[in-house]
Amino acid sequence: MSACDVYLYGMTLMTTSHRLGSDFPEPDNYCEIIETHRFPGGESGTCAVVLDGLGAAVLLDGNFLGRSTNDEVAAYFASSSVSLELMTYDPAFDGLEDLVFVDQNSRTAFGRFEGFYEDESTRRWNNPNEAAIARADVVGLDPFFFEESLEVAHLCHEHSVSYVVVDCPADSELHRLSEVTVLSSEYLRSQYPGQSIEVVFDAYVRGTSGLVIFTFGPDGVWYGRAEPRPQRFPSYEVEVQSTLGAGDAFKAGAIYALSRGMDDRTLVRFASATAAAACMSYPIAENPPTLERVRDVAGEPFDGGTDTDSNSVLVRPEVDDANEAQRAAFRSAAAADTRAICALWAEAGVGAGFEIDSQEIAERLKNDDGFFVVGERGDRMVAVAMGCYDDHRGWMKRVAVDPSEKGGGLGRALVAEVERRFFESGITKLRLSVWDENVGALSFWRELDYVELPDIHYFTKDL
Repeated sequence: MSACDVYLYGMTLMTTSHRLGSDFPEPDNYCEIIETHRFPGGESGTCAVVLDGLGAAVLLDGNFLGRSTNDEVAAYFASSSVSLELMTYDPAFDGLEDLVFVDQNSRTAFGRFEGFYEDESTRRWNNPNEAAIARADVVGLDPFFFEESLEVAHLCHEHSVSYVVVDCPADSELHRLSEVTVLSSEYLRSQYPGQSIEVVFDAYVRGTSGLVIFTFGPDGVWYGRAEPRPQRFPSYEVEVQSTLGAGDAFKAGAIYALSRGMDDRTLVRFASATAAAACMSYPIAENPPTLERVRDVAGEPFDGGTDTDSNSVLVRPEVDDANEAQRAAFRSAAAADTRAICALWAEAGVGAGFEIDSQEIAERLKNDDGFFVVGERGDRMVAVAMGCYDDHRGWMKRVAVDPSEKGGGLGRALVAEVERRFFESGITKLRLSVWDENVGALSFWRELDYVELPDIHYFTKDL
């Protein structure tokens, strides 16, 4: 059996993809097809393509290949680091295919997968290979093969091999035993309609000791481990050619990062950069992300396994949230808070003087939508953040905590509260500015996964 970094157990098929010259048309309308490609697809098939581009050795397993798919899949991977030796060719089976129409911002897929599962007497997928699982560094698992998918999870657990799984229920054993579970926004909407995303996230982190990641496409990701409050990471801004396969590329990035020992925060950044790099070309199979491109997107080398400022898998400092909630309560700012806010800004070194500050507070409160937040302990104000919305993105301004509170987690809790209010209002893009000499603030925002934009210059003019 071939040596491998990654054992993938899941769906491999052939995809025929038509790229459209405009948005996918409404019924009874016309749209021009500008190019057509045929390539290996499916969750595991695409994941294998991306992992090969990143330089990982992959052993592919899962559903049978058929008459219309076997030769093309084999030809594509013939000169790659992806081994098909465990795949089964069934000449009595047509093979799995899908047809996908893509425009710049969406993809619409058609297939015949219901028939694949319809006849329970004809199971066209392999049993998991225990020897391959035991030898792998990491396993990538699709949840589509019932008892066999669950068996992969059990074998990984038995052999102490970490696995990454996608789109499975919060109360499932596939999720409970995983090291990383990645949930797409499409899956979350279909499985938990009408439920608060915070409540769903809480259910997932309570269901496993592993890392939970919610992906929201261009609106970034939520992630966390063992704590109900998620950390957020924005998507990288790239020139998008197609989003086809972006979710599978994110999964591949998570698998690769896990195999290289990256911690949670670094894994999320690497997976996000891999997905972004995948969006920069069409189709992925003809120009898959490489390590060089992923590094260019993220602006970091990803050479080490962990962040230099953290050797822990936890993404937040160990703060007792229950005690923090008892000690500080957050609410929307009001005009009656003006003197207390000005005093706190002055004490924290971000004040401009009472006259200027009080005028700014009054102007902000005229149009406040609940993003101007203060934190109190008893009758004493200990934190303030002036959030605002400019009809395009949210802004964090004048964030300050009582100097005696620094290092106790209050600043993080304040930011999380403002972020929650933005998110629940449908605002997912945030920005802020920090003076270059404010080293402490720069470090604070970097630790909260805010990304610096090197290509933007801030101009000012006094009139």
